[in-house]
Amino acid sequence: MNLTLSDGGSLFVEELGAGFPVIVLHGGPGLDHSMFRPYLDPLADQFRLLYVDERGQGLSERVDPATLSLDVFARDVDLLAEALGLERFGLLGHSFGAIITTKHAIELGRA
Repeated sequence: MNLTLSDGGSLFVEELGAGFPVIVLHGGPGLDHSMFRPYLDPLADQFRLLYVDERGQGLSERVDPATLSLDVFARDVDLLAEALGLERFGLLGHSFGAIITTKHAIELGRA
């Protein structure tokens, strides 16, 4: 599904399972969420997995690469949570997604 964020941006999210939500961020830049499928899918037995294509990547809306920064990617986590109505969530990132996760935790006070 494509979700429109409050800043006008759009992210592609594939949702699987139910339970506590976990936002999953892929590596890259230039990759997409498919790097996790089907390997993480068994976690959907206990969690609501939210596989995200980060801004401008994968099936998400194309944007001018000059508008992208680590700050933008980290802020997108909260904009996505807001669009989904999530008050609490886990955040799992691999490679560049882990850098976004760390930036989010440090700068935005979330862990």
